[in-house]
Amino acid sequence: ALLASPHFGERWGRRWLDAAGYVDVIGVDNDAATVKLVEKWRYRDYVVRSFNEDRPLERFLTEQLAGDELVDWRTAPAFTPEI
Repeated sequence: ALLASPHFGERWGRRWLDAAGYVDVIGVDNDAATVKLVEKWRYRDYVVRSFNEDRPLERFLTEQLAGDELVDWRTAPAFTPEI
């Protein structure tokens, strides 16, 4: 079924990423010196995974607006996957 497919998150995540202004590169379409943004793909994959895991919309929006304030990353001895 469609909801079980990983393409579900890709399809709906793309809409979110478009609205958020996400891009994988810096530059314009005909810029020969386009620079890739290092590790920005993590945000893209997080959005796709959120849709595929059927994360509640309220939680997803909270993470989008206040994600860095949801965990105490400033005093953590090391960065964890949650951070």
